[in-house]
Amino acid sequence: MKRSLPALALARPVTVTMMLITLIGFGAITAVRIPIEFMPPMDLPFLGAFIPYPNATPAQVEQEIAIPAEGEFRTLPNLAEMYTNSSSDGTFISMRFEWGTNMTEAIAEVRDRIERLRLVMPEGADKIFMRHFSLESIPIMQVGLGRKGNYDEFADLVDKEVIPKLLRLDGVADVEVYGYNQKNIMVDLDQQALLSHNVSLYELIMTLDTANVDVGVGQFTEGNTKYHVRAESMLASIEDYDGLLLSNGTRLGDVAKGGFRSRESDFHFAIDGKREMFLIITKESEANTAATCKAVVEELNAIMADPMMIGTQQFIFFNQGDIISGALNGLRKSSLYGGAMALVVLFLFLRRVRPTIIVALAIPGSLVGALVAMYSMGMTLNLITMMSMIIAVGMVVDNAIVVIENIYRYQDMGYDKYESARRGAGEVSMAIIAATTTTVVVFIPVFYVDSGQLSVFMRQFAIPVSVALISSLVLALTVIPLAVSRFSQYENSPMERMRKTFGSPDEGRRASGMQRVMGVVGFFNPVRQLRKVYMYFLREGMKHRLASFLLLAGIIALTIQVPLKKMGFQQMPSSDRRVVDIDIQLDPNYSMEMADGLFQSIESAIDNRREELGVKHLFKNYSARGGEISIYLLQDKDMPSDFAAFPYSSEEVVNILWHLLPERSPGAEFTISTGGGNRGGGSAPPSERRSPRRSSCRARRSRSS
Repeated sequence: MKRSLPALALARPVTVTMMLITLIGFGAITAVRIPIEFMPPMDLPFLGAFIPYPNATPAQVEQEIAIPAEGEFRTLPNLAEMYTNSSSDGTFISMRFEWGTNMTEAIAEVRDRIERLRLVMPEGADKIFMRHFSLESIPIMQVGLGRKGNYDEFADLVDKEVIPKLLRLDGVADVEVYGYNQKNIMVDLDQQALLSHNVSLYELIMTLDTANVDVGVGQFTEGNTKYHVRAESMLASIEDYDGLLLSNGTRLGDVAKGGFRSRESDFHFAIDGKREMFLIITKESEANTAATCKAVVEELNAIMADPMMIGTQQFIFFNQGDIISGALNGLRKSSLYGGAMALVVLFLFLRRVRPTIIVALAIPGSLVGALVAMYSMGMTLNLITMMSMIIAVGMVVDNAIVVIENIYRYQDMGYDKYESARRGAGEVSMAIIAATTTTVVVFIPVFYVDSGQLSVFMRQFAIPVSVALISSLVLALTVIPLAVSRFSQYENSPMERMRKTFGSPDEGRRASGMQRVMGVVGFFNPVRQLRKVYMYFLREGMKHRLASFLLLAGIIALTIQVPLKKMGFQQMPSSDRRVVDIDIQLDPNYSMEMADGLFQSIESAIDNRREELGVKHLFKNYSARGGEISIYLLQDKDMPSDFAAFPYSSEEVVNILWHLLPERSPGAEFTISTGGGNRGGGSAPPSERRSPRRSSCRARRSRSS
C-alpha cells in the first residue's frame, strides 16, 4: 500500500504527539528569548563625515577642505553618491553606497582615506569625525529632567547620580546628555601681571602641564610580589593652583585667578521655556528593546523616589518600548479577534463543535512554528514580522478546513474513523500541497532582491507568513487526521440533533410549533442560502460564457484605469505620532543674541495658542547656526476616556504653525515637518513645509559616482 504522510501519522501516533509537544516546548522557549525590536535590524549604506574648520568663509572651506575630501572619497568602491555641505564651521560629507555593500569593509576604506586626507589638510583641520547610520543607532528613549532652584547643582546631581545608574543597566549602551556642561577649574590670566612679573606664557603652560601628572613609570619585584609604580602630581583645588610655584619664584595666584565653573556653551536647551536637561538613551545592538526600555523606566522611577530628587520633574518624550508594547497588544488583540471570528465562520460552515475546535488549534500551532523559525534564523519580533503573523492568522486554517471536511465526507459514506482519516487526508494532500506551494513561491523572488530598504522589509514579511503556511500544511496532514481518528465515529451538527429530537411532520399531519420553527430556521440557514446563490451564478456563468468573460475583463480594465492610476504611492504609510518639528537654519552672520530673539519669538507665538493646538511639551535646542523646536502634542493617554478627537491633527498643526512664523527673518530658513512623517509621490498628504532662505552664504556641492 502506498504510504502517504497522513497514513504515516496515523501509524505513528506517539511520534506525531512527541513532535507536537517538542514544537510547543520550542515555542515556549522562543517566546521568552526572541528579541523584540521596533524595526528590523538594517545596515543602512550611509556614512557621514564632518571636518571642522572654524573661522573661515564657506568658499574658503569649499576650496581647502571640501574639494580635496571629494578627491579622496570618490575613489571608494561601491560609492553611489556623495554630497558635501560647506559652511563657516567646516564641511559635512554625506556618502551613499550601493545597497548590499558590506559596510564594515566600507568603513575601513573610509578610515584609510581619512588618514590620507590628513596629510593634505590645512592647519586647524586635522580632526575628522565619522558616523555610520543604521536603524540600531535610533535612540530608544528621550527623557527630560528639570527642577526649580540652582540649575548647576541639579545638573551636577544628575551627572553623578542618574547617568551612572542608567549606564549600569543591562542593554544600555550610551546616555547622551544635552544642557549640561561639566564644571572645571578655569584659570584666567592677567596680562599686566604676567608682564610685571616677567612670566612667559609658554613657560606658564608648560608648568601647568608638568604639575598635573598621572602616568605609569614602571614596576619592580620584591620576593614574590610585583609592584607597579605611578607618578602622581595632581592639582585638586583652587588653593593648589594659586600656590603653584613658577620658575622665577612667582606663584600662579599672583598672575592669574582661578575659579570652579562651567564653560560657556554654544548651545541652548530648554523644555517648556525652562532650562532643563535632555537625555538620549541608546541601547546595545543585541539588547532587547522592550526589556531595556522597561528597565530604564523602572530605574528612573526608583531614582525619582530618592529623597535627593525631590521636586524633580520627569518628561518621557519618546519611548520605543511603548510603541512595541502597543504593536504587541495589537497583535494579541488581532489574533484573539481574528481567531474568534474564524471560529464563528468555521462553525457556520462545519456546524460541528469538535472539528471547529481542531481547525482553530491550527492557528496557534502554525504561528508557533513561524516563531521558532524566526528565532533560529536570527530574526526579531518587530513591526514588520508582527504584521506578517497577523495576516497569517486568517490563512493558516484553509488547509485544515479542506482536510477535515473531506474526512467527514468519508464518514458520511460509511467508512470507519481510521479509514476516513486516512482516505480523506490522503485524497486532498496533493491539492493542498499545490495550493500552499503556489502561495509560498510568490515570495521566492523577494530573496533575490539585494538592494533597497524595501527588500529587507519584504524578507522580514515573507519568512513568517511562508513558514506559518508550511506549518499549517504539515499540521493539516498529520495532527488533524490523527485527532479526528480519535473522536467518536460521527458527530451530528446541532441542527441535525434537533431534527432527530423533534422529528419531521408526517405526511398529512399538521406540524407542531417546534417543527415549524425548525423549518423556518432551516430555510434561513446561511450556508444553504449561500450555496443557492453560488449555484445560481455558476449556472448563469456557464450558460453565458462570453458575457461572463467580457464582464470580468471590463472589471479588470476599469480597476486599472480608475483606482490604480489615481492611487498615491509612498514608501511607508503615514502615521500621526503627534510630534511636529521646526528646523531652523541660520546664516553665519547670526549672533547668539539674534538666535535667542528669533527662537523666543517663535516659542511665544506657539505658547499663545498652546491650549488650542493641544501642545503638551515644547523642546528647544539651538545655537547661533540654527537648531530645532520639537512640539509634542497631546496623546491618547493624556485625554479623558470620553474624548471624541484631538483638536488638530499633526498635519493641521503644521499648516497653522506655518502662519505663526516670523514674516521677516533674513538669513533664516524654516522647515516644518511631522515627526515620523513620510514623504511620497502620488496623492500622499504633505508632511513637510519649507521656506526659501532669504540670504544664504552656504556653499553646497553634490556629485554622483
